[in-house]
Amino acid sequence: MLMVLSLRTKQVRFQLGQYLWIGLSLAIVVFQLKNAFSLIFSGVFWYVLSLLLVITNDTMAYICGMLTGRRIFGNRVFLEFSPNKTWEGFIGGGIFTVLLSPVLAHYLSSYQWMTCPGQMTMEFHPELTCETPSAFIPGQTILSSFDHLSFIAPAHLHAMALGALASIVAPFGGFLASAIKRAYGIKDFADLIPGHGGVMDRIDCQLLMIFCTSTYLRAFVWEELSVDDVVYLFNLLNSTNKQNALQMMQGVAL
Repeated sequence: MLMVLSLRTKQVRFQLGQYLWIGLSLAIVVFQLKNAFSLIFSGVFWYVLSLLLVITNDTMAYICGMLTGRRIFGNRVFLEFSPNKTWEGFIGGGIFTVLLSPVLAHYLSSYQWMTCPGQMTMEFHPELTCETPSAFIPGQTILSSFDHLSFIAPAHLHAMALGALASIVAPFGGFLASAIKRAYGIKDFADLIPGHGGVMDRIDCQLLMIFCTSTYLRAFVWEELSVDDVVYLFNLLNSTNKQNALQMMQGVAL
């Protein structure tokens, strides 16, 4: 209502453009914080993995594009508004991202402070006491064909799925940023990092990947609340609400 009341006849085109920029900024930056917090509090593993997959894809796409030099697909343009992107880089980066994703997952899951959910504190490397989530237990694979491989955990297979997702979806965050920069005739969003641009130039792919990772985990990974989750949430209550919660739990049938 305030937005409409503030419109002025001679400035309506400019004002609508500014309002659309605000909406776009909220959609791709602010609203993603909720998904980022969900990933962090479900285990820092998923948040860090999604970031590393995007970095891996971006790096390998660049390397594959430079080494192949348009020898496979020729001068066929991948995207008109981003001429430096090639099919060779897009496909090669995707293949290497999927292949390296279980390696990243295995390395990250070896640290308990990466896999323990809901125990973020201000202490440096606090002592963690949590049961290992089932996604990180070797031998409990999500596909029967991998059951005989005792060293494979569900997280390894989920990482490969996220690697494929990062290879297909995440680059389009960068493509959107390229389209915006081309439309406004700018090379980078800022000059914080010489030759690479500002913060937005570094996280344009990450923002989209955080949303996709959170959606994937809700659909295929996250389970019902564990005992650790319930105890953690219980400790967040004040003393009055704790007493009320205890009285309510006494009336719950086992």
